[in-house]
Amino acid sequence: MTSERLLRACLWLRVSTDTKGQDPELQRADLEGVCQQRGWEIVKVYEVEESAFGKKPREQFQAMLEEARRGRFDVLVAWSMDRFSREGEWSVSRIMASLQDWHVQFYSYNEPFLDTTGPFAGFLIPLFAWL
Repeated sequence: MTSERLLRACLWLRVSTDTKGQDPELQRADLEGVCQQRGWEIVKVYEVEESAFGKKPREQFQAMLEEARRGRFDVLVAWSMDRFSREGEWSVSRIMASLQDWHVQFYSYNEPFLDTTGPFAGFLIPLFAWL
C-alpha cells in the first residue's frame, strides 16, 4: 500500500478597498470546501483588503510569494484570477512560471481552466502565458 503525501494549501483571499460589500468569508468558505474535497491541508491563509491597482507595494502578496519560493506550501488556492492579481497578463504569467519553478501548483475556484493540480499542468502554464 502506498501513501500519497498530503498537499499543503495556501489560501489567497482578497477584497478590494474601493468596492464595498465584498466579504472574504464567502471566498474562504468556497476555498475551504475545495481543500476538504481534494484532501488538501490548509497551512496558511492570506486575507488581504487592498486594491490590486494600488501604487503601494503589495506586502502580503510578496510575503506569499516568498513562502511559495521557500516551499512552505504545495498549492496556492485563489477564488478567482481577478482576486489573485490584476497586474496584467505579463506579470501574472511570470508569477505562474515562478510558481511552477518552485513546484507550487495553482488552483482558481472560478476558473477551472487555471487548475495546474491535474495532469495538464505542464500544458496550462505555457498556454496561459501565450494567451
